[in-house]
Amino acid sequence: MASNISLDAASLVYWQWCWKALRAARVVSPGFSILMFIGTLWALTYKQRMQDVSRPIAVVAILLLILNTVHIIVNAIRIEDGLVKDRNAFPGGPVAFFADLTQQTVAVKNVLYVMQTLLADGVVVGSYFDMLGPNSLCEKYETMSNGIDSC
Repeated sequence: MASNISLDAASLVYWQWCWKALRAARVVSPGFSILMFIGTLWALTYKQRMQDVSRPIAVVAILLLILNTVHIIVNAIRIEDGLVKDRNAFPGGPVAFFADLTQQTVAVKNVLYVMQTLLADGVVVGSYFDMLGPNSLCEKYETMSNGIDSC
């Protein structure tokens, strides 16, 4: 079924819709992080006495919330720098600014990503260690290394 709208107009409407969806996702992202944090604390403390709450997991949840908040702030600073402050500082405009990986904010974002990943992976490995015990880790390592006894 053909319509009277031109291809250019349809493309413009599509990209405007995509831009609005992207902006909405950026607005929802901090709220989702806070929701996950509240859900984690609720799951840790529901029908538990304070002595029974896993303090290391609570500390990890707080650290992940802090790292995520700092990550969102660094992204906001980078967007402001690229689109407002340094708009004409690069010959290619904002596109050249965001393509330049030597910016300090890129390094900070990468450090935050690594810290979040190490923290979350540490929880997974710690849970595996608690669940199966130290000997099972040695057994799995020996199996993977073709029976070399290192434990």
